[in-house]
Amino acid sequence: MGTYTALLALPDGTMAMDAAARVPNADVINNAEAGVWVIWRTEADTDAEGIQALQEIRLRAEMFPEFVDGGVTPSGADPTLFQTTPFIILRGAAFIIHTEEVLCL
Repeated sequence: MGTYTALLALPDGTMAMDAAARVPNADVINNAEAGVWVIWRTEADTDAEGIQALQEIRLRAEMFPEFVDGGVTPSGADPTLFQTTPFIILRGAAFIIHTEEVLCL
């Protein structure tokens, strides 16, 4: 069994704090030089299981509490996609096993 860590970059601290509130035991790093990151961890037996578990948690971080338009557009949010942000998964202390760009609303 190994420890897997997810790092999700977000544009600002407020958005990161909102996302972290939806993820159990998530931390927020807000550093002028490194940027704003939401970080969470899980334990898994294989890389595939670790990636899947962290991806499912990432979806929770991206959820909005209320939706309009029949569940399509987040309430009070501009539905325009404004940037892609890095999403990185590490195995152990620093071995990168998965990266992708995530579209943020």
